[in-house]
Amino acid sequence: MRVAANLSTMFQKVELLKRYEKAASLGFKCVEVSFPYSVSAEELRSEADRYHLQHILINAPTGDMNKGFRGIACLAEHKAEFAESIETAVRYANTLGCKKIHVMAGIAKFNETTRGLYVENLCLAAERFAKDGILCLIEPINPVTMPGYFLHNYDDAVAIIEEINKPNLKIMLVRLLVFIFKIVPKVAIKLCIALSHIMIDRVYTTFKDVFHAQQICGNLGYTIKTLRERIGHIQVAQVPERHEPDTDGEINYDYVFRILKECGSWDIGCEYMETSSTEDSLRWVQKFNLCF
Repeated sequence: MRVAANLSTMFQKVELLKRYEKAASLGFKCVEVSFPYSVSAEELRSEADRYHLQHILINAPTGDMNKGFRGIACLAEHKAEFAESIETAVRYANTLGCKKIHVMAGIAKFNETTRGLYVENLCLAAERFAKDGILCLIEPINPVTMPGYFLHNYDDAVAIIEEINKPNLKIMLVRLLVFIFKIVPKVAIKLCIALSHIMIDRVYTTFKDVFHAQQICGNLGYTIKTLRERIGHIQVAQVPERHEPDTDGEINYDYVFRILKECGSWDIGCEYMETSSTEDSLRWVQKFNLCF
């Protein structure tokens, strides 16, 4: 498995175009850009080529995040805009040579109407992406990190993927565990048991719908194994400070990466804020036997 610098979260002291040089200087060979649309695709590609970096993931346009938008795929009043956003995403992806696009759902109540629209729009996106050999990724986001987010559990995500039945529609697992000790301390105690490989089956039911993959579904290992055929991409960060996986925190990434390697081979996005800009901040890549 190879790791990719997320240029939307890392290297925040410099502007986006200068982050390519930072990533390359640390040994990265591939990058994610969650929010690329403030810069032209041609400029981004030029910097990537200059430093021999490959784009592996972008988000589709999300709507104005400063106005509270977190995607528009389930918003009826933005149906035409959604179709346009998919074309924009494809244009960027093709210019960048990127083969994965994350489509954010948006803030809305989960009901038959919004679900129907979401399925319709995802079907449109997946079919359009398939014409260019691009994966369409969706990500359940827990209601604590993003209150009101439409797609907030993995059961719904899997059901929607099965209903649409497009081979290029996959799930993205993000960070797997975020702030659970601060949000649900009683569950955190059981989490410690789960991560010690005890009571795995029983803990799964306890954690249902709690928080991202770990928070939403239950014990992390079970979630990965259950969703392995549906996973298209993975992003990581330590908890609670959202730093490198080997920094002090609450996730046992030695265990996580062992499970991931047993289940498949995915790109690993570094969706964290690095603690330093030196090579020392990437010691975890070698520690966990990953590669750039």
